[in-house]
Amino acid sequence: MPRPRTQHVIDVKARLIARLGTSFLRPGDRFLSARAVAAKFGVSYQTAHRLLAELQAEGHLLRHPASGTYLPGKAEAPTGVALLFHPRAKRPGSFGHRLASELATALARDGVTFRLTHTDKPAAVPTESFPVVWEVPAAVTALAARQRPALLINDRPPPGLDSLHIDSVSCDDYSGGACAAQLIQQRLAGAAGVLSAHGDRGASRRSAARPAIATDPPRVAILSGPPGDSRSNQRVSGFCSLIPNSTITPCPTWYVEDALGLAPQVLAGRADAIFCCNDRLAQAVIVYAREHQLALPPIVGFDDAPIAEQLDLTTLAIPWGPLLATAVSLIRRRLAGDAEGPVHQIFPPRPVVRAL
Repeated sequence: MPRPRTQHVIDVKARLIARLGTSFLRPGDRFLSARAVAAKFGVSYQTAHRLLAELQAEGHLLRHPASGTYLPGKAEAPTGVALLFHPRAKRPGSFGHRLASELATALARDGVTFRLTHTDKPAAVPTESFPVVWEVPAAVTALAARQRPALLINDRPPPGLDSLHIDSVSCDDYSGGACAAQLIQQRLAGAAGVLSAHGDRGASRRSAARPAIATDPPRVAILSGPPGDSRSNQRVSGFCSLIPNSTITPCPTWYVEDALGLAPQVLAGRADAIFCCNDRLAQAVIVYAREHQLALPPIVGFDDAPIAEQLDLTTLAIPWGPLLATAVSLIRRRLAGDAEGPVHQIFPPRPVVRAL
């Protein structure tokens, strides 16, 4: 007759069952081994082995000799992709439009079934589809609440538990902002060196009249994107980490039409240089200056949109190749049933120096 089970062993089994019930374990995940149960809960190896055998007999676990202990079942692999893109992606020439077009082309080339939906609201995603989201935070919130695996493009998941279910591929906007500041610093330092080499009228009289003093810090204007936009905020923060006290003018949208109304304010301060948080904003400043025959200081944009080439604009290029290749690779992994932990991949932007 078996000895009565102690209360401690009863409690250990109850705790193991409670652990199995957590929403963070999925079918196919590895569970504790008998040795790990013995060490963690202070029972003998034999007792731990018996408890796991009981849980297997009750349908809670699946044990494979020489392999390990797992949750039974297999995660349902999605059969298609639901692309959820903000309506801004409908606008030809925009970042979102290019992203949606190139991603759709890459998925079609790989034979992946997908459906593109433009929305800025939570969207009902069929359970058989794998969601890929661009700039739809309400959809991200809804997916995270249901613990649905998903992929964010050019964005990062909210910190904390929500990030345990969501993959992401994005551009390092902070680093890009810092790169823009360095390009401007190099340009201004080069201009100062040229001026010093050639001299200027009255320089000798000024130097004789007073001792040399440090040059004033550059006056730099920033035309940022919408105040609540995380990409814009990161780009501004990265820039200001190297050139603090820059004058920041936020634009309510990323569009050239809205930025044109702010161009006079940006140029009125007679800045030594201007950083625009995307190329459309830079386009507005350049067009306004040319139309009104105003002197245009060195200007740097961001994204390397097609308009940047037309304007001969120095900018920071989104790493399209690595970003899209990684996104497609992650999508294919999830469609194949890979339920391993989330992947968060960040790529630095690349400076494209034209006229500066």
